[in-house]
Amino acid sequence: MTYEAGFFNGFLMPSTLIEELKGFRIPTEQLQLLPGVQKDIHVQQSSGALLLQKP
Repeated sequence: MTYEAGFFNGFLMPSTLIEELKGFRIPTEQLQLLPGVQKDIHVQQSSGALLLQKP
């Protein structure tokens, strides 16, 4: 993965720190197998948390 910019608590991170970031992927195909989860899942970042919502 390549990151163009990164923010921590609203402050721009220096490019030297961005190079050290490790990305991750959310396995949405596995989340869709959970009880009560429909086809689409809405993912949103908010105040340092990841919100997963079904529409």
